Amino acid sequence: MHVGAEGVVAADSGVCAMPGEAARLPRPWSYRLGRLAVTRFWLCAAAVIALTGFNVLWRLPSTVIWSLDEARYGVAASEMLRAHRYLVPTYAGSPEYWNLKPPLGYWLIEASYHLLGRSVLALRLPSALSALGVVWLTMLFCKRSVGRRAAILAGLMVGTCYGFLSSHGGRSGGLDAELSLLMTTGLMVVPKLRGSAGARLAWGALLGLGFLLKSFAILPFALAAMIYFLTESDQPRWSLRPWLPATAMFVIVAGSWALLRTLHDGTPYFIERMFSEDLLMRASHNIDGAASLPWSYALGLGDRFAPWPLFLLAFIGGSRSTLSLRHSATVKLLLIWVLLPLTLFSVARTHHHWYLDPTYPALGILAALAVLKTFRLMPWRVALSCGTLALLACEARLIGRIILRERRPASQTFLMSLRPAAPGRDSLLSTFRLDYSQRFILQVLDGFAVHEPAYRGAPVPDVPAEVILSRGTTGELSVERPSRLR
Repeated sequence: MHVGAEGVVAADSGVCAMPGEAARLPRPWSYRLGRLAVTRFWLCAAAVIALTGFNVLWRLPSTVIWSLDEARYGVAASEMLRAHRYLVPTYAGSPEYWNLKPPLGYWLIEASYHLLGRSVLALRLPSALSALGVVWLTMLFCKRSVGRRAAILAGLMVGTCYGFLSSHGGRSGGLDAELSLLMTTGLMVVPKLRGSAGARLAWGALLGLGFLLKSFAILPFALAAMIYFLTESDQPRWSLRPWLPATAMFVIVAGSWALLRTLHDGTPYFIERMFSEDLLMRASHNIDGAASLPWSYALGLGDRFAPWPLFLLAFIGGSRSTLSLRHSATVKLLLIWVLLPLTLFSVARTHHHWYLDPTYPALGILAALAVLKTFRLMPWRVALSCGTLALLACEARLIGRIILRERRPASQTFLMSLRPAAPGRDSLLSTFRLDYSQRFILQVLDGFAVHEPAYRGAPVPDVPAEVILSRGTTGELSVERPSRLR
């Protein structure tokens, strides 16, 4: 655009106007698109939620049932609901000591079973709804602390994130999406901890609920909040007294369950095993056989959150001081929220990518800031093309996983087809050792009372479901061990 003797000339559109009319020149459509997130924020946020809803709910009841960990959670929740015993999770009728988790996650699945019946959708619905809640809270927090454009972009990043929605995430019957929802709520509370007694009380309650959900998985995020609080405080000394109500709230929520469980068992055996195995053993030993290289989490985020870490690295590397930005306190909190759990989990010996699921909202906001700053340095057509292609690539990768990798195998389809042929609910079915998904289908979905011999330490035989179950001459279901396994 330049000014001549005849007025202002818009070079891009060829439209001329007098100097007083320059403000009324038609805007490029790219400008209007960018303004849409500001002027129609709630409409854009609703569109992001709709896209996320599609990503978490599409084919959700018809994909593969994973043995680890959703099938085992599904069996335990079903047994608790059937027996009306809500304190001690059981698997195959015995107290659950393989998943050393408090009962909140099982209660959520039980509530879903109660509303929808025992089904795959009911098993996964708490995680799916939690994923939607995470995306919504990410946009709200970003809108309040950073801006509307960044909020919509961050919501799109998290709502199409392969790592957050795939294995153990929003499309599974695990507990990590639920923990992400609690910790995202906590992230919104952290900036208010210094000046609000209500915020501190809410933070104590959220940590208590997080402990009831996944026990010591809350520790890195509690430490991140503490570090932020201490480094942001302008007082040379801080008092413990304002934190006593929050501490009492945490003790009431988490300690009440621990006390009731100890009284029920007559011994603190379960609590001791939680501490020794779920915390100390996972930190000092590779107990699940997964890769535990110190850099595996960083490489995993580069893949599972791709391509946004590239923009984030360019953003941090290209700034003399990331914390000197306009929203320095928010950026500082987000960096602590990501880097501290990443460091602690990397030092631990047992590695699983879903441990970092609660960091995706903070990563999304940081990446949105990075992308917006990077795009300001580009021609608008190039920036718009890069952003659109990146989001489409994320969506295509997620859809491809749902269609290909999450396709339900024929063996699971066969087991589920036995439900109409079952002589009746609670029919006794004797089997040799099943994996967790097979037991979930037969016991929870089909309604058999499964009798399974205990083979301690023995591997699960790789036998097709058609061999495990067969129909005899009398028309009743029976199980035969094939000769190669006898």
